[in-house]
Amino acid sequence: MTTDPLADRLTLGIDVGGSHAKIVAVQADGTVVAETRIDSGAGATPGTLVPALVAAVDTAFASAGLSRSDLVAAGLAVPGFVDDHLVASTYSPNTPGLVGAEFPRLLASALGLPMTFDSDVNAAAYGEATWGSGRGATRFLTLTVGTGLGGGLVVDGRLVRFAGGTIGDVGHVIIEPGGRRCSAGCAGCAEGLVGTAGVVDIARAAGAPPDVDRPALVIAGVAAGEAWALRAAERVGRIMGILVASLMPILLADRVAIVGGTATMGAPLFASIRTTVAAVGGPDYVHDRAIVEGRFAANAGAVGAAALALHERRTQLDR
Repeated sequence: MTTDPLADRLTLGIDVGGSHAKIVAVQADGTVVAETRIDSGAGATPGTLVPALVAAVDTAFASAGLSRSDLVAAGLAVPGFVDDHLVASTYSPNTPGLVGAEFPRLLASALGLPMTFDSDVNAAAYGEATWGSGRGATRFLTLTVGTGLGGGLVVDGRLVRFAGGTIGDVGHVIIEPGGRRCSAGCAGCAEGLVGTAGVVDIARAAGAPPDVDRPALVIAGVAAGEAWALRAAERVGRIMGILVASLMPILLADRVAIVGGTATMGAPLFASIRTTVAAVGGPDYVHDRAIVEGRFAANAGAVGAAALALHERRTQLDR
């Protein structure tokens, strides 16, 4: 019987978003054994973020009774496009200070670990396909909605890449021409409408109190059953549903998962997404195609970064 040399080792996953950086330590079966997050933001640079991430890793590991010596590899995911060699970010309107090869290079050096690098949407899709809601799917689409909105596609267990190291920036499908502009300048795209600022606008239009100024408060309102928050979740779900129904005839996914912070609105959001997809999508494209909540929610990108790193490490050992 072959013994898996990595079965008892941990892999680090880091997902740097437009608002927060999520950090997880993951076992070889996908179990998260330590996690934390720190603020990142659009102004993040390698010089400010690398030491903060290393300190956060060490603090979280110490709290869990772990150390960096327990790790076999690390994975890093960032928003936007990546180069063909998977060593540099090439475009990221939400984190422009991290574009280039400096960030993954400096972080790998500071951690003292082999580093796998990819786009956050690819990481989220791969993590869910490997350990989460995409297991068993043939063509699996993951949409990540938080500060921005993007998607990754896994077909027969492999990531699909044909634009910017990804499937392109699918969050910029235009939903409401002339509507709210996103950070990349699109008017009325899905990201502009249901990214961070868009969710706040929707909540205010739905009657949210004046102090509701970030999506976390909208999510809390949904959990509490606040009428304004439920109206906001329905509106966000309708926009997401139009996006999903628009992508299904192009990508022909047999399963679609929604992950990211906004996905934690939960049942009211998903009910609206599914209702909208059924109402506006072509039956041949949307019937019998599951729309599910991702297993890892806001941590999907970080868990996926770990899954990519573990896969790369196994590949190296098999050579």
